[in-house]
Amino acid sequence: EENQVDLRTDSRVVKIDTVGKKLEMELGDSIEYDKLIIATGARSNIPPFKGTDNQGVYSMRSLDDALKLKAA
Repeated sequence: EENQVDLRTDSRVVKIDTVGKKLEMELGDSIEYDKLIIATGARSNIPPFKGTDNQGVYSMRSLDDALKLKAA
């Protein structure tokens, strides 16, 4: 709450609307977001979504990567 983060585990996103900044969830509800972090686990994995090569999409594996993300 302090950082205005809405963490959802065991939730499945079926569609990401990057223009409208909305997530469509498996159960039919939708969530709006300002910034979206997709945490895929210990290894950085860029999922095959349209737009993952756009400006503002980052992969984080190192401190350097984290600093670039913080500066963005």
